[in-house]
Amino acid sequence: DDQRQRSVDDQRQRSVDDQRQRSADDQRQRSADDQRQRPDSESLKQTSSESHRLDKRPSKDLQTHKDLETFKDQRPFKDHETYKDQRPPKNHSSFKDRRQRHSSCSSSSSSESEKHDSKAEIPDHRFGDHEDVTPFTEEREQTMDLPSPTTGNGENSDHDNWSVVSDYGSTSKVSLKKGDVIRYRESADADWEKALVMSRAGKASGKHKNTFNILKDGAEDQTQVNVDHNAVDKLTSEVTDQVMLIEEDSEILVVNSPEDPKVTKAKAAEIQKFKEFNVYKEVKDIGQSTISTRWVVTHKGEVVKARLVARGFEEFSYAQCDAPTVTKPCLRMAFFIASSNRWNVESLDVTSAFLQSDDIVREVYIKPPADIRTSGVIWLLKKPLYGLGESARLWYMTLKRQLIELGCKMSMLDKSVFLYFGNSNKLQGLVVTHVDDLFYAGGTNFKKNIIQPILNTFKISRMKTGVFVYLGWSVRQEDEYISVDQNDYARMIKPTTVAPSRKKALDDNLTKDEQKEYQSMLGKLLWLSSQTRPDLSYDTMEHSTLGKNPKVKDLLSINKVCKKVCEGHKQIVFRAMDLQKDHLQILFYSDASLGNLPDRKSSGRGYFVFVTNGKVVVPISWSSNKVKRVVHSVFGAETLGCVDGAAAAINVRQQLSEMLYNNPR
Repeated sequence: DDQRQRSVDDQRQRSVDDQRQRSADDQRQRSADDQRQRPDSESLKQTSSESHRLDKRPSKDLQTHKDLETFKDQRPFKDHETYKDQRPPKNHSSFKDRRQRHSSCSSSSSSESEKHDSKAEIPDHRFGDHEDVTPFTEEREQTMDLPSPTTGNGENSDHDNWSVVSDYGSTSKVSLKKGDVIRYRESADADWEKALVMSRAGKASGKHKNTFNILKDGAEDQTQVNVDHNAVDKLTSEVTDQVMLIEEDSEILVVNSPEDPKVTKAKAAEIQKFKEFNVYKEVKDIGQSTISTRWVVTHKGEVVKARLVARGFEEFSYAQCDAPTVTKPCLRMAFFIASSNRWNVESLDVTSAFLQSDDIVREVYIKPPADIRTSGVIWLLKKPLYGLGESARLWYMTLKRQLIELGCKMSMLDKSVFLYFGNSNKLQGLVVTHVDDLFYAGGTNFKKNIIQPILNTFKISRMKTGVFVYLGWSVRQEDEYISVDQNDYARMIKPTTVAPSRKKALDDNLTKDEQKEYQSMLGKLLWLSSQTRPDLSYDTMEHSTLGKNPKVKDLLSINKVCKKVCEGHKQIVFRAMDLQKDHLQILFYSDASLGNLPDRKSSGRGYFVFVTNGKVVVPISWSSNKVKRVVHSVFGAETLGCVDGAAAAINVRQQLSEMLYNNPR
C-alpha cells in the first residue's frame, strides 16, 4: 500500500511539475509577444507631437510598415475614441505644457535618455483624476514630498533599519504576504502609517485579490488596505526571522524583538533535540524549492519553550494529512471501563512527538533559522517538522505501528483507541491517543507488555495519575468512581458589561464590539456544553441559531447563561458497575418541539444516552441541535429526534461491545 501511495504521489508530482513548466513556457512566450508588439520610440514621438491625435492613415515616419493592418497593431491605442476615454480628464493645454516642460528638461541628454523620455511621455492612467500626471522620473522623485520610511510625520523611529522596497508612484505593484511590514497612506496629503499584514482579505483569484487585512502599529483591531487604491510600501528589516511569542491567555507576533537570554537557551535546547533525533541533513543549496521557518516561543509562567516551525503553507503537496483523535463519547466509555475494573487511570505526554516519528517519505527542503544559518547550505528533512501538513499523521502511524506490534488491536469504530486482550477475549487494558497526549488504564500484564515498551521506545516528558488534567478535563480518581469536570474553565467565562442605555433598546442590533463579545462567549459555552456540561446544551444551541445579527436582548440572554455556568460545582461521575453482558443496558431519552427556536420556523431536538445496570446510570453521549428537515407537526419533530437518539444509542452499544468483549456486534 505504501509503495502504491508513493507511486501515486510521484505521478501527481510529475503532473504538477509539467504543468508549472508549461505555465512558465507560456509566460515567456507572452513576454516575447508583448516585446514584439511594443511600439518603438519614433512612433511614440510622432504621436506625442501631434497632441495625441492619431490619423487613420500611416504617417511619413511609419512608411516602413508594409500595410495598414501592421500599423494599427503597433499603435498605442486602437482608435481615437478609445484614447479619449482613457486619457486624464484634464484640459489638454495644461497637460501639454507640463509634458513640454518635462521634455525641455531632458532634451539635452544623450540618445539613450531620449529613448527614456519618449517612453515616459505616455501618461500613467493609474492615477485617475489626480492633477499631477507628470511621468515618474528622477526629477519628480527629487521634488516629491516623501516622509521617512519609518514614520508618517518625518520623526525619527526606534527602528532605523527599515528600508523602502517599492517607491510610491512606481508602475509595479507591491507584492504582499502574511507577516510583511508595510507603510501606507489613504491619500496624497495623509500621513504615512506603519502596519503588519495579517492575511489576504479575499481570494487570490477574486476581485479583492489585492486587498489585505492589516494591523496598524499600536491598534487593537484589524483594518483593510488595497494596493490598487492606496499608496503602499513594503518595508524590510535586516533581521529576517520572525518570532511568535505566545503567552498563557494571548498570542502576540513580534518582529525584531530583543533576544531574551531565556529564549536563547530555549532555542539552543530545541536545536539540540533536532540533532538528538536526527531530524535533518545539511545539503548544498543548488536552487531546490525550500520552505522557510519561524520560531514559536511559549511563555508559561517562568518556563520558556521555543519550537522551530516550518511554514508548510508555502508548499504544494498531495500528502495525506488526516490523523484520528478520540471522540468524547469514546473517552467517557474509557473512564467508565477503568472505573468498573478498578484500574488506575494515567496520562503521559511524548516529548517532541513529531520529531520521534518514522522518517518522512518525500524530499522536503527547509531554510534553517537565521541565527544558525550557513551560507549556501539548507536542510533536507528526515523527520516531519512541526508545520508540515502530514506531520501529525506520520506520528499517528508511528504510534499505531508500535502498539500493534506489541499486541494491541485498533478499534474498528474509533481508530484512536487501542485495546489489549492478551490471549483471551477479556479486555486487559486500553490506550487512547490524542496526538501526543496518551491516556491509558489496565492491569499488570498490560503495563508490562504495552506501557513499559512504549516508555522505552519514546522519550516521555511527563506522566500523571490520580488527579490530573487531560484534554481540558480535570480528572479525579476515587475508590468507587472517577469524576471529570471543567469548573476552572467555567469560572473564566465572565458576562460582558452592557450599558444601561442599551438595555432599553432590546431590538437594536449589536455593535461590532458587542457582537465580538457575544460570539466569544458563545464559542466558550459551546465547547463547555459538548465536553462536561450537558445542562447547557439547549441554551447554546438556541443562541447559535441566531446567525450573524444578534440583538441586544440576545446579549442579555447569553449573559444569564454565563452566570448560570458558575453556579455550584458541576461534574460527571463514572461509577463502577458489573461489566457482564446481561447486567448492562443502553438507555436513551429524546425530545423535540415544533417551531421552538427564535425564528419560530425551525424546530429543535435533543437526546441523552446512558449506560445503566438498572440502579446507576453513567452519561455517555448527548446532543441538542436544530432538526435538519422541515417538519409540520410535533409528531414529525419527535420522530426525527427519536431516530437521531436511537442512532447514537446503537453506536454507543457497538463501541462498548467492542471495547469490552472484542466484538462490536
